[in-house]
Amino acid sequence: MNITVNPQHRTAEFNSPSVFSLEAANITMTGIAAADLSTLKLALFSIGTPETPDTLEVTSVLLALCESFTPSGSNVTCVLDTRTTNALELFVGKRPDQRIPVDAVLADNTKLWFSHTVDLINNPFCIPVGPAPSVIYLTSSMFDGISPLSTNTTPDEVAALLSAILTRLQQP
Repeated sequence: MNITVNPQHRTAEFNSPSVFSLEAANITMTGIAAADLSTLKLALFSIGTPETPDTLEVTSVLLALCESFTPSGSNVTCVLDTRTTNALELFVGKRPDQRIPVDAVLADNTKLWFSHTVDLINNPFCIPVGPAPSVIYLTSSMFDGISPLSTNTTPDEVAALLSAILTRLQQP
């Protein structure tokens, strides 16, 4: 898939093909030469529906997330794998050729490059390759009770600290 980004308008043009399917898609993007590739993320979100008719509150689900990008001349390339359990759940009970609109978002820590609605097409033969991605926000409370390193830290103390941090990050 080729995506041409217009950063001034925060829009994008999708072509070759112009839709996502439940597969790993090779993507080439132009127009984002100034993006911070170390923090850049391309994500697909479900388009939320109102939970209650008398409010504007909507629920949207992260369907696919790509955080690894490679510069290629004036372009940037990546692979967005939409074969997640969240994406497959959108199509439960749907036709084999069903198309569902989703939001595609490209952003780094300093800029929203685009937000655009595109179609995600069902693949009735798709098997999930992994769980749905989830974004984890680190907070100081996650590390309560973990002692900081001292100036005379031993390698065993560093290993113990890293082990404690990894254990906390893996907890739901």
